[in-house]
Amino acid sequence: MAIKRKFGVKKHRSVDHESLEDSPGHQIVVELESVGEDDLSFQEHINAINNELRRRQPDLPNIMDRMKRTLYKRVELMAKPTGEVMQMFPFFQVPELMHHEMKLRFGQDMELNLQNALTRLSPNVIRAAQQGNHKELLATLLTEANTDDLQKSAAILILPELFKEKTCFFYCLDEEPSSPFPVMIIHNTVTPLLCNNVSIKMDGVNITSGEMDIPHALQCLLEVYFIFGVEYPKQIRHTLSFVEHYLFNIKKTPVSIPVLKLSNQICS
Repeated sequence: MAIKRKFGVKKHRSVDHESLEDSPGHQIVVELESVGEDDLSFQEHINAINNELRRRQPDLPNIMDRMKRTLYKRVELMAKPTGEVMQMFPFFQVPELMHHEMKLRFGQDMELNLQNALTRLSPNVIRAAQQGNHKELLATLLTEANTDDLQKSAAILILPELFKEKTCFFYCLDEEPSSPFPVMIIHNTVTPLLCNNVSIKMDGVNITSGEMDIPHALQCLLEVYFIFGVEYPKQIRHTLSFVEHYLFNIKKTPVSIPVLKLSNQICS
């Protein structure tokens, strides 16, 4: 394990070759090894990506190709402190490129998985909250949840309460997070379900931000955990495990008993 300096988050080993070979992105990694990018060509690709992003209309297919060519070496560098990683690879600030990185490494269409799961499970999550001791929170969140899309956002924000976990490790409303772990910052505190501006921060560093709703922000949040190799904090572990397994269908970490119990309640 590598511990980030001072109050930083705990990360996995910088490169886990076995997990890469077992992942859906295995063929891409092997292909990259055969390309044989050296340190000079690697830096040329990274410089070209960053220069392209400065253009008014960046050539995203070109950037994505260069991301593929530099993937293997970039994975080795992700265990560095968050600020250093973002200085080296500022393209992670672009949500579309973060999604591409996730697909390269894990072979998952995160957005499709999430939308299918939310369509199926959101009513059950809200029903479970109504049956528990969460009526005050539910009433607040559902004040503006008068469409199917807003109910999906409400279901996401309710999840930590169902596990009796600390919401501040999952999202906060227009304020700096107290946790060094990845957190969604919602920038519309009057009606959070209607927000279209969310940031993801980790270690006090802005990872990505922009126009996105709650489901899109949740996708970015989990991608930060996976791309940066961050272990789930105990304060929000069950919520993130549920999100990983039952909303995004990734299934890379063990499932705890509380997660299994909730899944039996709302997934059946």
